[in-house]
Amino acid sequence: PPREAEVAAERLRVGTAAGALEVAAARFTVAGSVSATEGEPALELSLTAEGVELPATPAGAAAFGRRIGALGAEVVLTGPVPPGRHPAARAEVWRDGGGTAELRALTLRWGPVGATAAATLALDEALQPMGAGTLRLSGAVQALEALAEAGLVTRRAAATARAVIPLLSRTPAGGGAPEIEVPLTLEDRTLAIARIPVTRLMPVVWPER
Repeated sequence: PPREAEVAAERLRVGTAAGALEVAAARFTVAGSVSATEGEPALELSLTAEGVELPATPAGAAAFGRRIGALGAEVVLTGPVPPGRHPAARAEVWRDGGGTAELRALTLRWGPVGATAAATLALDEALQPMGAGTLRLSGAVQALEALAEAGLVTRRAAATARAVIPLLSRTPAGGGAPEIEVPLTLEDRTLAIARIPVTRLMPVVWPER
């Protein structure tokens, strides 16, 4: 495979069952090294997109609108890269060799929400992702109100969280909207924010030998 690749798109329109998904601009890059040793980048992925128009407004999207202003992600998988043909066996060797997936940056601007996150992930004994990181969020109060209006969060829960958020908020050193920073954990396929379980992920199913 090539060591580097880049895909760029403008005014991209993709047809889906729910309608057209439109992206004003997007860029995806990938770089790899089959000779990476432990702790060295074996695969680097980067994605940015601006002006994403969702095809429909399901319950989750209706809370923030159809337009996602911008999103981005930077992911690095460290080596070594194990040989072999079977994905599960290679994943097990990669895990035992100290391989990790570093989410160096995840950014999102969607309606009232501005979010950034970073995390380090690995594989557990069942070859499922696990790890920890941090989430920084602005517009938390507005997001709560939108979620409550959409019926995704109860009014009582929203009122409780609204009272707690100001105690956790901090104004950035360079100015701007107040932000909250909370820890993220992923264990036993359960994602928790500030130690509160929020969702259980579908298991990763590895192909049979």
